[in-house]
Amino acid sequence: RSREGRGTLTLSLFRFEYRRELLNSYDLFLADKPTRFEVAKMTGRKFWLKRKVPVPITLDDHNLTQVENNLQQILNSTYVYSTEGPCLSVRVGDTNHTAEELGANIRHALAATVNKLVTGKWNGVTSIVVRTRRGPPIPIYHTTLEPPSSSSSSS
Repeated sequence: RSREGRGTLTLSLFRFEYRRELLNSYDLFLADKPTRFEVAKMTGRKFWLKRKVPVPITLDDHNLTQVENNLQQILNSTYVYSTEGPCLSVRVGDTNHTAEELGANIRHALAATVNKLVTGKWNGVTSIVVRTRRGPPIPIYHTTLEPPSSSSSSS
């Protein structure tokens, strides 16, 4: 809750190379809830583009068990990133996961994302793509916006 180190962080992040080094050094960034917008603004645009926006966490000096529970929940969660268009991006795993764990994560993330965020639920999904940092995107589902009419296939 103390803002004593804020000046140091601000000065350090002022230089582009320090921000880039910080961005490439960690996969996850946390920020105390009251300062999350300020921290997100200080980190800059590249953090948003790399989907490394600081995740808000409640830091309560009087309840360390709650802080630990909040941290564990954050570490076991994923986040949905939306753009101005119709696409959503969800991180479902990394190279430390087994194929079975990744499959389970994909199933759970798809179900939760579609049910909560997609208009028309599964009818609103036109494609699903799995993407890694280094390889090309792999389509695992694709359809047209409107299903073909049954009258064109009947004779």
